[in-house]
Amino acid sequence: MSEQTPSSYPAPNYNTDPYQQQAPQTEKTNTLAILSLVFGFLVNIVGIVLGFVALNQIKRTGEKGRGLAIAGIVVGFISLISGIIFAILMLAGLNEVAKSAAAYESSAATASSSSASALATEEVSEEASEAADDASSVASDTETTAALDPASPYCVALDEFLVASDDIQQDATTLDGYLASLTKLRDNAPTEEMRASLTTAIDAVNASDAATFESALNEVVFGLGLDAVNCGIE
Repeated sequence: MSEQTPSSYPAPNYNTDPYQQQAPQTEKTNTLAILSLVFGFLVNIVGIVLGFVALNQIKRTGEKGRGLAIAGIVVGFISLISGIIFAILMLAGLNEVAKSAAAYESSAATASSSSASALATEEVSEEASEAADDASSVASDTETTAALDPASPYCVALDEFLVASDDIQQDATTLDGYLASLTKLRDNAPTEEMRASLTTAIDAVNASDAATFESALNEVVFGLGLDAVNCGIE
């Protein structure tokens, strides 16, 4: 029996750690890695989650597909970021559309209000002209009953009112002058009833209410016609 020299025995491996043994390599490709790449294009969140799960499984099982899992994660993140950017741009675009629509509605409302105001002013002007014609007609058809002092504040205000009434028939832009003469006539009116009716007419002009203006002025037009004759106004 021959003796074995110490060099003939295999050297012990002191660095071997059973817990650091690599997982055995297999030819199988990890299913979740494949699904991660597919869902990275379709449902980015699912693709990202499956990619990370697949990487953990590949470390334990030694399966193939690590590159697929990484690709699925990358594609998923790119898709997710692209979706966020697209959503932000869409919201910005919708906000601009909403602002444009609001601006259009505001301009349309302003134009409509201006048209309505102009129409109401024109109606008031027409009613004032008709009232002035009625007053002139009454004055011409009525005999003088009691002479008034032509220099009195009331007669002067009445004269200015009739002149302003003639002016507004020619030019509707003289409404401010007409309103001023109507106010002066109201302040010098001889009776409380006339003063109240003229106040209502002034308020109607300011509110562009042609119907109320006509009704209030018709209450005093006969008296104004008589007073115009008595004041010697031709």
